[in-house]
Amino acid sequence: MDRRHFLTISASIGALGWLTSRCAWAEMDHAAHSGGAPVTLKTAADTPLLSESALASGHAHVPLAALRNTETTPKLFQATLTAAAHEIELLAGTKTPMWLYNGQVPGPLIEAFEGDEVEIRFVNQLAQASTIHWHGLPVPPEQDGNPQDAVPAGGERVYRFKLPKDSAGTYWYHPHPHGDTPEQVYRGLAGLFIVRSKSDPLADFAEQHLVISD
Repeated sequence: MDRRHFLTISASIGALGWLTSRCAWAEMDHAAHSGGAPVTLKTAADTPLLSESALASGHAHVPLAALRNTETTPKLFQATLTAAAHEIELLAGTKTPMWLYNGQVPGPLIEAFEGDEVEIRFVNQLAQASTIHWHGLPVPPEQDGNPQDAVPAGGERVYRFKLPKDSAGTYWYHPHPHGDTPEQVYRGLAGLFIVRSKSDPLADFAEQHLVISD
């Protein structure tokens, strides 16, 4: 699948889904992904759905905010992702409690090249243990934010891995702590990770990134 047509489930257009805290896909996807039994979602089942006209429509898509590389050394990408609770106005005049990376909806867009060394410092300011799982990226298991490697509330760690040749594509990152993955994802913790090739034949084509939450 071409990265320009890849749709990844994470966090932007689906403000409606977040406002109502309903996200059955997260339960099914991550129960299957972890091989465990389905978990019980903490939902606000009595919250009424918004009307179809409640959210603004007809506007151009806002470009995703990029995660800044703080390192100037060639072929090295260093940055920090902080998971914390925030209140966001997805609907004008209404503050929605969310859990976000760097306070952004969706999380910051990470862009790096094949062959780059990546070092992401993860700071967990949530009240729950969490991880960052690099969904689909070919990284070592101990660097992939698996449930057994959870970062405790108030803790931090650095993920280090190299992006191998032929790994160019569009991926997404999200938490993967045992038992709490669905809640952390549907509350807003997700973002895109694009690995680029320096010999990309489509480099001059315009791109549109769509990040969708149900």
